[in-house]
Amino acid sequence: MLVPNKHGTSRDYRFGFQGQEKDNELKGEGNSLNYTFRMHDPRVGRFFATDPLTAKYPYNSPYAFSENRVIDALELEGLEKILYTIKREKDAEGNITKTVTSKTLTAPGPLGSGAAIKFLNYGVVSYLYGNETTDMKTFVSFYEGNKDKVYPSVEGGNPTGGIGHKITDDELASFPVGTELTTTQIDSWFKNDWERMENKANKFSIIKGLGDNQKDALIDFAFNGLEKKLKNFKAGDNETFFLDYMKGENGVKKKRLGQTILFKDNTKYLFDFLPSSTKRDKREEKLSKLYDSQEDKATGTAIPGTATPTN
Repeated sequence: MLVPNKHGTSRDYRFGFQGQEKDNELKGEGNSLNYTFRMHDPRVGRFFATDPLTAKYPYNSPYAFSENRVIDALELEGLEKILYTIKREKDAEGNITKTVTSKTLTAPGPLGSGAAIKFLNYGVVSYLYGNETTDMKTFVSFYEGNKDKVYPSVEGGNPTGGIGHKITDDELASFPVGTELTTTQIDSWFKNDWERMENKANKFSIIKGLGDNQKDALIDFAFNGLEKKLKNFKAGDNETFFLDYMKGENGVKKKRLGQTILFKDNTKYLFDFLPSSTKRDKREEKLSKLYDSQEDKATGTAIPGTATPTN
């Protein structure tokens, strides 16, 4: 028995093929589906706008639906999902090599349709997985934290609140430790802090001339305490710049890896380290097998480093 008004042939049911919302006003009932990045006509199995990443994949038709695998594959909303391999290696002479390589999947991996990182840090292997966000504030608050109370700073000095906001001397009287913060206050601080850091970054001509995603990655890098390090970004530097600043706990490392991918591919992923495989949690094991099964066709450029990372 069909549930009333909840099946594909019902006029009142909003969703069609692959669960996408129907836009019946455009081409008639059921003939236009609203995917996140473009519209699809199920009558011909084609999109009528190009894939947002079409320039990266010239071997694919920019209008094809799920690479023409309409039976066994799902359309990944116009965006392919990626396996990244990020390495920091040191040779016998102490020279450091940093590489960022990637491989595109044509279907979701075992953990879903997000992105994964295999991180090799001086021989120690770990895995991260994350889903995408399009909002910069969400990206920053995920890695920085979003506290609804003012709390003592672990680095010393003035306390902190909201999204990594360092309470100024002028604010101390109104916002002592323990003060509960409203969403409006947190948003205001974030907006002002971001604009202040953006103005600082734009003072460096090499940063001012970068693309928006690359500039955002560097602003986020400097957001809470590292603004003095912006001067270390030189002509010819690329996404591996962030790999020189990995000192600290895993929270710092995953933030740097997120900034690395944002700079490289203009994509904001919310990465978390996966725990070592246990009886109940096999995610790391599944990712390890997935990486091992992929052909080594990833492309990347090795950037010689210095004997000691700049931490």
